[in-house]
Amino acid sequence: MDPKLFARHWKSLLGAWEKNNAKWNIDALAVIRGTSQASSSSKTTAFQYWMLGYEFSETLIFICKAHFFVLTGPSKEKFFHSLAQNLAKENVPVPMKVLKRDKKVSDADVFKEFYTQAKQVMKGPNVGVLSDGNTQGQFWSDWEKSTTDAGCHLIDITYPISEVLALKDPNEQKCVRTAASISVAVLRSFLLQKIEFIIDEEKSVSHSKIAEETEQLFENPEKISKKLNPMVVDSCYTPIVQSGNFDLAYFAKNSDANLDFTSTFMCSLGARYKAYCSDVARTFFIEPSEDQKEMYAVLVAVQESVIKDLKPNAKLKDVWRRALDVLDAKSGNRKLRENFMSSCGNGIGLQYIDEDYVIKEDCDKVVLASMVFNVRVGLKDLKKGNTNVTYSILLSDTVLVNANGPEVLTAKCSKKFSEISYELDNDKEGKNAKTKTTTSTTTARSAPTRPSPPGPRTRSAVAKTQEVVLNSGFSLRKKEKLNVINVGERSLRRTAGREMKHSKNSTAEARRNEHQKQLEKELIKKAKSLLNKKNKTEEEENPKKEFISYESPREFPLECKKDAIFVDVNKESVLLPMYGVLVPFHITTIKNISKVEDYIRIIFKYPGGGATSGAGQEFIDPTATFIKELAYKVPNVNSLNNTIRLVNEVKKRVSSRETENHHKATLKEQPPLIPSKLGAKIPRLSHLSIRPGGRKTLGTLEAHTNGFRYSTSKGNVKIDIIYDNIKHAFFQHVENSLIVALHFHLHNEIMVTKKKTKDIQCYMEVMEVSTALSQPKSRGRYGDAEEIEEEQREREMRNKLNREFQNFIKKVEEVVPTLEFDIPYRELGFWGVHFRNNVFLTPTVHCLINVIEYPFFVMSLDDVQIAYFERVQFSLRAFDLVFIFNDWNQKEVHINSIPVESLETIKDWLDSCNIKFYQGPNNLQWRNLLELASQNPHKFWKDGGWNFLDNTDGSGDEKEGGNESEGEREPDDYKPSDTDESDYEMSEEDHKKGIDDEYQEPQGKEEEEGLDWDQLDEKAVRHDQKVTKRGGYDSADERAPKRRRK
Repeated sequence: MDPKLFARHWKSLLGAWEKNNAKWNIDALAVIRGTSQASSSSKTTAFQYWMLGYEFSETLIFICKAHFFVLTGPSKEKFFHSLAQNLAKENVPVPMKVLKRDKKVSDADVFKEFYTQAKQVMKGPNVGVLSDGNTQGQFWSDWEKSTTDAGCHLIDITYPISEVLALKDPNEQKCVRTAASISVAVLRSFLLQKIEFIIDEEKSVSHSKIAEETEQLFENPEKISKKLNPMVVDSCYTPIVQSGNFDLAYFAKNSDANLDFTSTFMCSLGARYKAYCSDVARTFFIEPSEDQKEMYAVLVAVQESVIKDLKPNAKLKDVWRRALDVLDAKSGNRKLRENFMSSCGNGIGLQYIDEDYVIKEDCDKVVLASMVFNVRVGLKDLKKGNTNVTYSILLSDTVLVNANGPEVLTAKCSKKFSEISYELDNDKEGKNAKTKTTTSTTTARSAPTRPSPPGPRTRSAVAKTQEVVLNSGFSLRKKEKLNVINVGERSLRRTAGREMKHSKNSTAEARRNEHQKQLEKELIKKAKSLLNKKNKTEEEENPKKEFISYESPREFPLECKKDAIFVDVNKESVLLPMYGVLVPFHITTIKNISKVEDYIRIIFKYPGGGATSGAGQEFIDPTATFIKELAYKVPNVNSLNNTIRLVNEVKKRVSSRETENHHKATLKEQPPLIPSKLGAKIPRLSHLSIRPGGRKTLGTLEAHTNGFRYSTSKGNVKIDIIYDNIKHAFFQHVENSLIVALHFHLHNEIMVTKKKTKDIQCYMEVMEVSTALSQPKSRGRYGDAEEIEEEQREREMRNKLNREFQNFIKKVEEVVPTLEFDIPYRELGFWGVHFRNNVFLTPTVHCLINVIEYPFFVMSLDDVQIAYFERVQFSLRAFDLVFIFNDWNQKEVHINSIPVESLETIKDWLDSCNIKFYQGPNNLQWRNLLELASQNPHKFWKDGGWNFLDNTDGSGDEKEGGNESEGEREPDDYKPSDTDESDYEMSEEDHKKGIDDEYQEPQGKEEEEGLDWDQLDEKAVRHDQKVTKRGGYDSADERAPKRRRK
């Protein structure tokens, strides 16, 4: 049991008790549950979940204002003793006393002894109890009799406790949000798609069968999200699917009749997460009449009225009355009160139906902030037009009451009529039309997109629930709206598709372009706001280090000679003879040394000489006189080679040491790791390799109080990763790869194997990456018993590793709620060249990554300002992608040679991530562009920012006016430069095509139309006559063909 949860709710209970002491009028609170057959949705069970996180049958919880008594059986006693110990460790002052029932002693005698101790701390005889039907069994009867015999009076305080449970703290609100997101995802992406598939295939499937398959999804929540624990996810009730005959009761029974897909159908379900409930219900119309559309609009208005009125301090009966007023006003001459449900919903939380908070006429309860309601409204027994067909409408949403108003937690399940209605179109063209419709539907379904939540991206349970593919074939990823579904020789078309047929946004590409324009405006607005708030600060220059070889010539080594080169390894210097005098040079002043026949050539570092980075690159006085090069003739070959070897060894040692010191100087100090006190129960993974670090290093990863520790059994490697320093954490599945890994991308660099790094990976190989060719192989035929066994062992190993890593992640996230592991979405990945390697890049919620092949690539999407597609031409089979960051000092990221088949997928993904992108046919010199923009950023954003890169038709015309060409609209300061061939790689054929297309001379109008041989001859004759008449060519340049610009 969680001691923090207990302490938090203990404090809330005592606070409410103290605040309403006179109203409650009790001296103790007794929460007792009888046999295990008692209702699991009762107030007593809800209180146990709220206080302890579990339910216990035949257990008595007796609470005084300063004491907590528990009377339970031997098997449950250990849980409460453990809780008491953990509370003491957390310094929570709760005097808890645990009493044990004994089979040899009757319960009556046990209760008598119990009251002997309890009455010593009770200040009066009044004992509050919950009257909710949990009065079953001998245990309850014996307690009630013992309480009366002890002279205590039982007082019903169900209503006051209901108010305490109705107020949800932030942790409880998070649980309700997660439950609501699961409900929405299952309804939209499983249940509704399941029904649409049944309609598509004209299958005969019963309502109960559909509901059963949906309920199985809650029993296997890993199909919804691999991060969901089956122990904390459940359904509130069996999902309800109805068509034909309708029953709007809360727990209506599903019919065994087949789904009637020619009329109205209704879906209702509720998810439970960590015992907290949610609910969502929608009604869908096929071939809706105008009358049905009007009735649906009336019910939506009523529900919106209820949601709007759920504000702090509002009475539930007043909310009900205003709902009836809206019903009467919207229904006109119709009398719909007889068809309206008897309530507009109820409180929801640990109980699916909180009967103390029902939105109806006689409920005097007051709405308070942080309460959650299930707003459930419906109209029953309606008639469709002038026919005898009856139908009902049901709408249900989970609503959280905030201090500033209500929040609909299931709002992502749309209530727009165009989204919940379909129409049947007769197929006039027969099978051909049907085939065409099927093709368009398949295309719409197969387009992979990433969800596009409004505002910044979050790693909430909502986003993760909607982005994991179901094992059953359905996907919880937000898809393109399914506009067409085939029904035999007809087609079932969503009304939304028909209404948007002639709209500019009728295609996904048009909607994407419209969204990109909006993103561009927001980008410019945000950039201007940041510029106004930015404080210009100058960076402090790093102090320049001066190396001194010797203080005086007396310190020269005794073995050195005046006419010979001497390498002093201890002083890290080279003594060079000059006119009989030895002149010392520190090794950091030497750029390189080489051998030319029998000469030694020494090149020194000097300003402007292109010195490599590292020690000695900076100069104290760049205006001084520097020696560029020296050459010495050394007849002795052995002495020549030995000198070059010693100089290179010393250079390597000094360079390595200075680089390491530089890295250490720029590191930010991390807080020390605090070891966990869990001992053997600490979350750990063994036999892991680490990168960087080498495959041969095997160690253990442990999750401590404030960070991870990776250590080897020998203790020669110990790496601490503090939780606060982890910017992104990833879990790389073993599917489609040879490793399973945990990857950490850090805020600040740390030292690993004497090198700075921001990326650390702990991984385990499923199988050897390479196989020894000399190893004897089985000569049996393919598919023999040995190969089958080997494949089976590999599958078992993959499943075992996945389970071990997933269990480790679950334990870590329970200890550190702020740390979440992202899972790459391989179905959205694409191939591209980065770090000169062709790698498979996969998006996550926050990043674009490659954590399988080394060197790693992790790019945070929150840091990206724009993306630019280069070399997007019809004739090329690949393109490049460049990411520009918000910090223009940060080097741009190039991903080259991406197959053109991935272009639309990447565009959809970037658009769903709210990243503005552009495209063009050429490569640009981004450093020059960014330097120009940095010189006057205010002018840059005032002139439209990056919109000069927009090559789409009509973009930017509003600002520039008229039908100006792209060249006329493009500012002179930001013209793209010629192609930088070093920035990308492509095949010789593609390179030739790209150059020809990019630099082809403009042709005349006649040539564009295509001239035949006769026309070309006539044109040549006219040209010769014209030149002859003029007196010949004026110069050789005029006669020479024009040369292509380079």
